[in-house]
Amino acid sequence: MITTYTVIRDEIEELITLLHHHTHHHNATYYYQIWASDQSTTYASEPAVVKAARLIYLNKTCYNGLYRVNRSGHFNVPVGTYRDPLICDEPTLRAIHHYLNHNPITILHADYHAALANVPPGSVVYFDPPYHSPNKQNFTSYHADGFSEADQISLAATYRTLSQQGVYCLLSNADTPLMHELYADYTIAIVTANRAINSQHAGRGRVNEVLIRNW
Repeated sequence: MITTYTVIRDEIEELITLLHHHTHHHNATYYYQIWASDQSTTYASEPAVVKAARLIYLNKTCYNGLYRVNRSGHFNVPVGTYRDPLICDEPTLRAIHHYLNHNPITILHADYHAALANVPPGSVVYFDPPYHSPNKQNFTSYHADGFSEADQISLAATYRTLSQQGVYCLLSNADTPLMHELYADYTIAIVTANRAINSQHAGRGRVNEVLIRNW
């Protein structure tokens, strides 16, 4: 994802050309060719713009726009059933390109601890981690290493440290007992969101989430 934002900022014309290529060739057979390309031994050396175009193409054409990988770190979401997916949203891509190039924005590919180093008081930080799923009902495998309960606890400690330093923090997560326990000292608002993907039927439709703020 970070590579994709960098490419949108720096290589917009090349990206749009590749997305038009994907649009022209899109069908189920082509999808699975692109889907499996990250299993190639040469994928790591592919240009960043090729990887970015692949990510956008798969996101626009896979089942429910889901991003998920297997234990080997390979993308494993099946093709969606869209009649005419908008693979190259050129006006939006150009608008993002313009915004990223005309505002003081830094794009980082790093652990969130590195991203939050030396955050000055008065800053606003929004956390959107993989949601806590104690029964592993949600699709939370955005990367091969996962995000464990220990990671959730570590993130809560970071949230607390930033709060003590005068940083405004907002965090979204699943409405689970652990979240209420970890963030009991802060304002917790329960909101509902539409969720179409879950391993159990009860977890689909409108489900509760939490928004946690320290002000």
